[in-house]
Amino acid sequence: MAPSKRQWFGILVAVTASVSVLGAALFRQAGSLETDARPAGMPQASAQGAKNGPALQDTPLRAEERTTGIPAPALARLGEKAAGLAQQRLEAIPSPAVHGDVGGFPRHAVEQVLGSYREMQAVRGLYNQRVERERLKAQILKSPQGVDIASKALTDLAFTREAFGELQAEARYYSIDVLKTAASQGNDEPLVRATNSLVQQLSGLSADAEDFKKGRGEDLYDLVCAYFDVVGEDFLASADAQVIQRLGYAPGLPPHLKKVYDDALFFRLNIRFGRARAVAITTSLLGG
Repeated sequence: MAPSKRQWFGILVAVTASVSVLGAALFRQAGSLETDARPAGMPQASAQGAKNGPALQDTPLRAEERTTGIPAPALARLGEKAAGLAQQRLEAIPSPAVHGDVGGFPRHAVEQVLGSYREMQAVRGLYNQRVERERLKAQILKSPQGVDIASKALTDLAFTREAFGELQAEARYYSIDVLKTAASQGNDEPLVRATNSLVQQLSGLSADAEDFKKGRGEDLYDLVCAYFDVVGEDFLASADAQVIQRLGYAPGLPPHLKKVYDDALFFRLNIRFGRARAVAITTSLLGG
């Protein structure tokens, strides 16, 4: 029997804790090995180079060693262990079956995105999470229909449920990240279109509506925040109202939707500029 979502969450927490403990242990072990192995009088850096030889010179591990301060041998062992843990997690994560073409997309294209999202979930909390997710997002962005599938996952719940099954919530979360990455690379149209489409769908719903409460309001907030993250606070401080209107904002929106934009704006501007200026900029952009 497949694990329940609660059991699956327990598995993720347990393996995340394991890899954290492992990382600390490997760091201590590597440091101890370096100290004990170098001949008397040999500097630690020289001993490290002699022990590892030229194979680790100018490699990604060396670059990561310089960034993190963790010795390359420890990073290599940690990477191997993280890969093993990610594989264990992947086997526990549901793998919804894709039955034929879905939402106008060929089966193989949907399965590719689904597979990438499952792998993103599998590395959650691991030390190499960022690197692995960037790699997987790059695969989606390079695929002919990857961005379109990510967009549709956010704007068509029927498609999302059919394509991603019980992983539909995770699919929406990772789809926002895919669109944000595309925007950061100069293609913000998918992010802008998805935000507009979603706010139009939600504008007819009350704050108590089931669809709004089931995460779609949060999806809108995350999409707006993703756009703000890409353009930055300095850009927003000198922008006009058309920037926010491009994201689907209008003074006539229901109060609970206007609050989404207000919260997303003020939170970032307050951190960057302080309360008084954040209030002034937010009021200017949202028209009071």
